[in-house]
Amino acid sequence: MASTADSSANHHTGALSRLLATPPSKEPDVGPETLLSAVLDAAADGIIVIGSDGRVLTYNDRFVEIWEMPRPILLTRDQHQVLAALVKNLEEPADFVNHVETMGADRDARAQGVCRLLDGRVVEHETRPVGVMDRTIGRVWTFRDITSRVRAFEMLRESEERFRNFADNAAYGIVMHQDGDVVYANAAAARDLGYSVIEMVGLPVADSILEEERGIRIDRISDAGLSGGPAQYESRIRRKDGQIRVFEMGISSIRLKDKSAVMVTLVDMTERRRAEAEALHLASHDPLTDLPNRTFFRNATDVAIADARVAHTDVSVILVGLDRFKAANFLGHRLGDLVLQEAARRLSALVRPVDLVARLGADEFAVLLQGCDLGSSIVLSQHIVASLREPYRIADDNELFLSASVGAASYPHDAQDTGALLRHANIALVAAKERGKDQAVAFESDLTSEAAARLEMNRFLHRSLRDHAFFLEFQPIARTHDLGVTGFEALVRSKDLLGRRVAPDAFIPIAEATGLVVPMGRIVLDLALTAIRELNLLRATPLRMAINASAIQLRHPSFVRDIRSGLDKHGLPTSSLAVEVTETNALTDPEGTRRVLRELRAAGISISLDDFGTGFASLDLLRSLPLDVVKIDRSFIRDLDTDNTQAAIVTSVIELSHRLGLRVVAEGVETEKQQHFLLSHGCDLIQGYWLARPLSLESSLDFLQARERRIRA
Repeated sequence: MASTADSSANHHTGALSRLLATPPSKEPDVGPETLLSAVLDAAADGIIVIGSDGRVLTYNDRFVEIWEMPRPILLTRDQHQVLAALVKNLEEPADFVNHVETMGADRDARAQGVCRLLDGRVVEHETRPVGVMDRTIGRVWTFRDITSRVRAFEMLRESEERFRNFADNAAYGIVMHQDGDVVYANAAAARDLGYSVIEMVGLPVADSILEEERGIRIDRISDAGLSGGPAQYESRIRRKDGQIRVFEMGISSIRLKDKSAVMVTLVDMTERRRAEAEALHLASHDPLTDLPNRTFFRNATDVAIADARVAHTDVSVILVGLDRFKAANFLGHRLGDLVLQEAARRLSALVRPVDLVARLGADEFAVLLQGCDLGSSIVLSQHIVASLREPYRIADDNELFLSASVGAASYPHDAQDTGALLRHANIALVAAKERGKDQAVAFESDLTSEAAARLEMNRFLHRSLRDHAFFLEFQPIARTHDLGVTGFEALVRSKDLLGRRVAPDAFIPIAEATGLVVPMGRIVLDLALTAIRELNLLRATPLRMAINASAIQLRHPSFVRDIRSGLDKHGLPTSSLAVEVTETNALTDPEGTRRVLRELRAAGISISLDDFGTGFASLDLLRSLPLDVVKIDRSFIRDLDTDNTQAAIVTSVIELSHRLGLRVVAEGVETEKQQHFLLSHGCDLIQGYWLARPLSLESSLDFLQARERRIRA
């Protein structure tokens, strides 16, 4: 008899495994979106896939046709808008809404139902979760217009002759059998099973049942006969030509000539199940190499560790990063794609069938080894390095020489869970790169020291750049005498994967050391200009936004061009922006810094010397740099009201700066007493917690409005 929903799920998993084992196609690449759309639209039923986050992942044309759904609503990808449009067509919308809510509350639930549309149509719906390994990633809803079937059964109750006329012309298969032999089959059933109608009559039902399913199928038929009610399930059936197809079967007990019989409806679900399997495959695999992706790999590692914990065996993870891959991409992305595909083939050829090779993204691959200890993984790691070092002979007789850095870690030797195992393997991978690349490194406990922390922060920065995780907070700068706001300083922030803030002092030095401060700076610039444009809507007198520039940014050839482009993009004058440099950064390349700052100042951008007093050549910098503002470091302000020496230094800096035509900002003002001292000695501007802590953009707008009202009052 038919396989249950669990059997169907196993079937899909098996199909996924076979797809994984299939070598990449020699046919020209087809984009995953195009392929998925074609496969889904081949299905006869309406299909829509909703992700776990509530977004519409995909749908087919049949879904749009059944529900007469306006495409603009679908383009929002919002399941609530789609549901709202859908229920407008229903006679009893509340029942369907309750059904949807029930499914939403149980991620693993599977269900079927029927609803009636206002235009009289009847739609059968089915929902089931879609998962990768043991993790649910969304839910598939399928809809079938069964109006004709429902009406057919109504006609069947009215007249046997009318039923016969309908059954003969039904679009789906109908078969009746008694005592194990077919006594009636319509044209659709004969067509789907590869027989003529005449051949079907008298055919033993067992002939089409797969041997491994016969016991289950007989039990299903017996259950339907005993209960008198219909049963529905899926089953694999062998056609006359030997082809195996997946059918959805509805079984009902009926009476023919006062004798018990069984009526079976058949709907070929093969293409639909193939479309669902393909959608699952595309969601869990890299489209370029057809290797499992990061999500699949992580879930597979979870399962492997759980199995190893029970069996007391080892699990090893090897992370592989291609060295100098940018050289291949420099010759064209198509060439880079061919290199990645070749690397994937080489890795797959080195492992056992039980192992798993995945592409985690860009030029990084991963290997999962089950029942393999660290020693064996190190041997394989060395083979990987040697294999990926071989020349890449690809299109147009191009020959590229690349290498690979490899990091390995194992359970339970190095880690007790997937997160720690992948993290330690990555620490080893980065260590391999830092030690000169083209080598394999096994994780060691001493790598978890300060070097490991730097490696993790480097990874955090890359992830933050990739995921656009950086955001800004803004600290107001105000006139000392009336506390009127003249501008803000943009302060970069970020969070880790758990949503915890990461201190700027932790990631900014690493960003500067790795050069990632340049792309990070472009993000900061764009966010800062977006903010100042919105803040200036509240002011008749424009505000100025200050951004910090490191020595790496000042030396980068695109720094000035990026600033000009950003101002043009946001339609802002150069007077909207100030660039702050520290003494240390200015002294890294004095001549180059002067050249860049002169170019910025000539364009109308204000230049501030930040943290004044903490360097070694402050007075010379005041004289030689094209400055507008001097910012006295907070360390001098902190003890201003208790340390006479600090007070004298601050007073001298204010007087000297004014004689040089420079304005002065006091940083770190935290008390009213400090503000009064600075006011009495002519300090132009203040900045600090006494005025305001760093604020979000929304809070900055509120602060600015409140400050404006206070000044006007």
